[in-house]
Amino acid sequence: DEINKIDWIDRIRFTSSNPHDMTNDILDAHFDCDKVCNYLHFALQSGNDEILKRMNRRHTYADFKKQVEYLRSKDPLFSISTDIIVWFSGETDEMFEDTIKAIRELEIDFVFIARYSVRPGTIASKIYVDDVSNSKKAERWHTLNNVLEENVEKRFKLMVGKSFKVLINWEKDEQFFGRTRNFKEVFFEKNDKYQLWDIVNIEITGVDGWVLTWKLV
Repeated sequence: DEINKIDWIDRIRFTSSNPHDMTNDILDAHFDCDKVCNYLHFALQSGNDEILKRMNRRHTYADFKKQVEYLRSKDPLFSISTDIIVWFSGETDEMFEDTIKAIRELEIDFVFIARYSVRPGTIASKIYVDDVSNSKKAERWHTLNNVLEENVEKRFKLMVGKSFKVLINWEKDEQFFGRTRNFKEVFFEKNDKYQLWDIVNIEITGVDGWVLTWKLV
């Protein structure tokens, strides 16, 4: 609320690692505070409750689903990204299938996929073995990444034909890069008309794999 009052700030985004931190007042802040963007990253980690319990997480899939559906009910274009660990110790094919179903059901916009590895000092390192080969972990990583690619296309298509404001926030070589308020990236050739931190109006014209096509308005 206090940051939202600062005149020169146009956009606010924040990240939570845990769904149990996402109380309703925090979810509502995305809509009550006009500068808070319609994007949130918070970590599901697995779509299977037994695996979540083994991870010592304080949420269930139902908890996470309820929060995502609440945000999307207020704004269908609200973007959600999350973290998933594949092949956590003891994760069966059926448990992994629950994660695939979860990512599909919620149409998560982006997933940071990690392959389980033991971290010294954690409870898991004392209780659970890491006895799965990297090649098997890679198989599940690629399977989930393919599901994510399906989601990206579905979510992108919702934006086609609509106009958005893009904040140019970095540059590389001869290109500017920027993001919409719901965290979709676009890029275009640098020119004298625009500079870093400008806001430009664009219209989404189509989808090309992992990339949006668009035109300046």
